[in-house]
Amino acid sequence: KLGVGALYGQGCQSNRWTEEIMKQVCGSETEACVEASRDDEACTKAYSSGPPWITHKSDAQALLSKFPITTLRVHQVWPNLLSEQVAYGVTQMRNGIATSIDPFWFLSSPEAGHVQPWAAVAELDFDPCQKRQPPPPDASNPIFFHACSTFHLHNREGTGYTLHKDHIHKDLLDCDSPLLRYPPEDSLEEHKGNKDSDGFRATWAVCTYTNLVNAYARSWKDLFCKNPNLEATFAYPAFSQGF
Repeated sequence: KLGVGALYGQGCQSNRWTEEIMKQVCGSETEACVEASRDDEACTKAYSSGPPWITHKSDAQALLSKFPITTLRVHQVWPNLLSEQVAYGVTQMRNGIATSIDPFWFLSSPEAGHVQPWAAVAELDFDPCQKRQPPPPDASNPIFFHACSTFHLHNREGTGYTLHKDHIHKDLLDCDSPLLRYPPEDSLEEHKGNKDSDGFRATWAVCTYTNLVNAYARSWKDLFCKNPNLEATFAYPAFSQGF
C-alpha cells in the first residue's frame, strides 16, 4: 500500500474540514481520513499530489473504484479547480495507502524556482533557444513539462513571445498550417550569467515549450501529410501577449 505522485500546491484541504464534512466525504473510512489529516504538514507531504500518479496493481481496484464518488463528494464541499487531485489523496486515505510525492516530476512555473527542479535545468549543457529542438534523450531533464502556465520571454510582457496553451492555434496539425514561430536563437544568452533567475527560467520555458510543440507537430505531419507546411511562422495573436 504505497503510491507515488507529483507534488502540487493544494495542501491538505481535509485538515480544514469539520467532522460532518469528513463523514460526508469519507463515509465508513472517516476515522482513517481523520488520522491521515491530523498533522497538516505530514498530510501535505503525503497527499498534496497530482499527476503523474503511480499505484501498485494490488491497490488499483480499491483505489479506482472509490475515486469517482470521492471526487464528486470533494467537489461538493470544495468546488475548486484542483478538487479531483484532493479527492485522489483522500481516496488514498480511505484505503490506507501511504504515499511518496516528489517535485522532480515536472516543471510548470518559472516562479517555482526552489520548489520545482529548475536546478537540474541550470545544470544542463543545452540551450533550447539556440538548438530549436527538444533536449537530447540522455539529458538529465525533469521528466515532464507541465504546460499550465503563461510563459514570457525574458519574464517580460511585450516581447512578442508570450506562450500559453490557449495561444497554440487549433489548426496546428492541419497539413497546410504553419508551426509556431521560434524565439530568437540568442534569447537565453543574456540570462546565462544568472541561471537562478525568473528571466532564465521563463526564457528557457518559452523556447522549450515551442520546441516540444513543433517537434511533435512536425512528426505528425511527416507521417500523415503529403506536402506538410513545416514553416515556423505562426505568430501569437497580439491580444494574447498580456497573459
